[in-house]
Amino acid sequence: SKEALVEGMCHAGQVERTASFSELANAPDLGAAMRQAMRNHVLRCPPEKARMIVEIWAESSRNARVGAFTRQLDNEVLAGLTEIVKLARARGAAPASLDPAFAARLMFSLVAGLFKRKALEPQFDAEAEGAMALGVLDALFAGALAPSAEG
Repeated sequence: SKEALVEGMCHAGQVERTASFSELANAPDLGAAMRQAMRNHVLRCPPEKARMIVEIWAESSRNARVGAFTRQLDNEVLAGLTEIVKLARARGAAPASLDPAFAARLMFSLVAGLFKRKALEPQFDAEAEGAMALGVLDALFAGALAPSAEG
């Protein structure tokens, strides 16, 4: 069934994500490792994989079971990113003032937007978008980005 296929892909992705978060956590230079992960897992992602991800997101809005899988996956990614930001703060790779939950949500939204654009825009320029995305990561980990007081 479609649900079983999506569940299998989500499980395979979970194994890959666990390994990726472990590599990040054990990297001697967390900032460089985060930048490389952005390049490898997002910017160099084949357009076909990005399209599959976007299709799964679309299906999750129509199918409760797929929606449950994708929400679980999203929660796992956000939790992993939050832990990486906490680790970056502990190692001095990010300022103590950086809110881990905010940073995780910002990175999550940035990556989701890049996947959507890569999937749907034939002229997607990974180099230009990469410069923008890496600049956002640099600013985030330098403490230059914070939520608006307006909320």
